[in-house]
This record gives sequence, C-alpha cells and structure tokens, in this order.
Amino acid sequence: MLISGDKNSLLRLIKSNDRIVDLGGGKGDRWVPILKKYPNIRLTFCEPDRNELKIAQSRIKGKNVIFLTSPEYIENASQDKVYSFAVLEHVWDQQQFFNEVS
Repeated sequence: MLISGDKNSLLRLIKSNDRIVDLGGGKGDRWVPILKKYPNIRLTFCEPDRNELKIAQSRIKGKNVIFLTSPEYIENASQDKVYSFAVLEHVWDQQQFFNEVS
C-alpha cells in the first residue's frame, strides 16, 4: 500500500506491527510521535540527502528503525506500507518510482 499525505493520513492506516518504509523522509519529524504511539512498527527510513538523514537519525528513536540513503537495499515485498510525502516533484522518472514501489 502506498500512502501519500500528512501524518494524520498515515496514522489512520498504521497497525502496531507494520513494516513501513518512508521514501524521502526528510528530517523525520513526522515519525517522532508515531513511534511513541506505535513503538513496535518496523520503520525503514530512506533519505538520500545525507545532511537531512543525520538530522533524522538524531530525532527518530525506535528499536526497529533502519536508516538508508537509497531504497536499492530494501528487499522486494518486505514492507507492508510505503509512505512518501512531498517527494514526487523530486522524482525524475515517476513511472520507475511507482514500478519500484509496487
């Protein structure tokens, strides 16, 4: 399932043990309250900008969080949900993006 929208869109669809990837997660602000509410979700946080990723790593705390700079290391069919917010305008090949997500 691909989710694109604000934090409330995401909160409505999360289950406590979901495996979620955030593609282009930025500084990670939206995950701080979500991980407090759902500490058992398994989050793969993917942000290609290393400066923003460093900020996210300092903010996001959770026992099941993995930080990546590229989605290429995510195993196929390993996630329940894919979250992406304010990313498509930065994607050069949107068809490839959606093919990879599916």
